[in-house]
Amino acid sequence: MKRFYFLIPLVPISVFLLFAAVFLTADDRIHAPEFVGATAQADLVSPDGSEMGTVIMTQGPTGIVVAAEVQGLTPGGHAMTINSVGSCVPNFEAAGGDFQPHGGNHGFLQGNGPHAGDLPNIYAWDDGTARADFFAVELTFNIGLDHSLFDEDGSAIVIHEKLDVYVGGDLGERIACGVIQRN
Repeated sequence: MKRFYFLIPLVPISVFLLFAAVFLTADDRIHAPEFVGATAQADLVSPDGSEMGTVIMTQGPTGIVVAAEVQGLTPGGHAMTINSVGSCVPNFEAAGGDFQPHGGNHGFLQGNGPHAGDLPNIYAWDDGTARADFFAVELTFNIGLDHSLFDEDGSAIVIHEKLDVYVGGDLGERIACGVIQRN
C-alpha cells in the first residue's frame, strides 16, 4: 500500500483555493485589498470644536468594518455619511457631498442607490451617547481603486442632525465631522 503523506501539506492550500473560487467573485479576487486588517480613524468634533467621539475603521477582504463611539448628540437617530473630501474646516461643508465614486442616488431604498458613502443611522441614548458597528461593502483603503477612502483629497465622516429615511431628503445640519486618517 502506497502512502501519500506528501499530499497532506496541500490540503489547507486546496481548501483555501476552493473557498476563494466559490465565495469570492472574479472582481473580488482581482481587487483583493492589500491592507486587510489595517485600521483608520476619524476623530469627530462639533462645529465649535468640542470632541464628540471616534470612528475606527478596519479593512476586511470585501469592505470595511466601521465602529463608532459618539457623545454629545441629541437623543434619537442621526444620519452618518462618508463624505468625498477629507476636510472639516473652515466648516463641515468643506467635507463635500456623499462619497459616491459610482454615482447613484442617496439612500439604501432608492432606485440606483445607495452612494458608497451612505451608512446606517446611529441612535443616541438619552445621555447623548451612541455606539454603532456595521460593515460597509462599497469601501476600501486600497489606493488607486475608485472606491478608496484615500483618494487624492481623502474622505471624512459626517454625522447629521436628522435621521436618514434612506430614500433621499433632508438630513439637517452637519453636527459632527472627522477626517479619516490611517493609523
